[in-house]
Amino acid sequence: MSESAKLTQDLPTKIDPEQAYLKLKGISSLNSRQLQYLRSFCAFREREAQTRNVPRNRVLDNDELIALALNEVQGVADMKGVDWIDRRAVSRHGDALAALGAAASEVPTAELPARLMNDTTPVNKNKLDRLRRVVADQAKQFGISPELLSRRRDLEAIIKSDNQGQATLPEHLLGWREAVVGAPLLAAIGQS
Repeated sequence: MSESAKLTQDLPTKIDPEQAYLKLKGISSLNSRQLQYLRSFCAFREREAQTRNVPRNRVLDNDELIALALNEVQGVADMKGVDWIDRRAVSRHGDALAALGAAASEVPTAELPARLMNDTTPVNKNKLDRLRRVVADQAKQFGISPELLSRRRDLEAIIKSDNQGQATLPEHLLGWREAVVGAPLLAAIGQS
């Protein structure tokens, strides 16, 4: 895959509506039924934002989506007089959200999304600092910005894979980055 294709691959406008809920933070505390609600509400928001050509948060913001799922909303009355959803959103989308909630409540247990387990292991700060130095050194050597070589989440992914037994490079560090910074990062993670 070319570098320019990779850049557009993770653009927020390219999200599959049925998978949009996986991009939200703080969803590991939701049970499977609540995840079904969230999946339905997020898919609605994604399609609505694309149809109207507006940012997602203009339709519903992330906190509203999570609150809708936590409260397992099934009717417009469930959204009236509460402080966790904007009343304009209720007047504009209330009927659609209520219908989606009612449908989510009817999904058979076997078809519910699996609960998401959050890797709560803290990232070793010493390892992270060591990998950041490698990135900085390689960036200086090649005369490019460190941000072009690696993101913090890439370094954390390497550390987490190492914690599981074998350090591997995330997809973002493959291609030309693998030779420039990937191999030095894998060498550095193995140092004690």
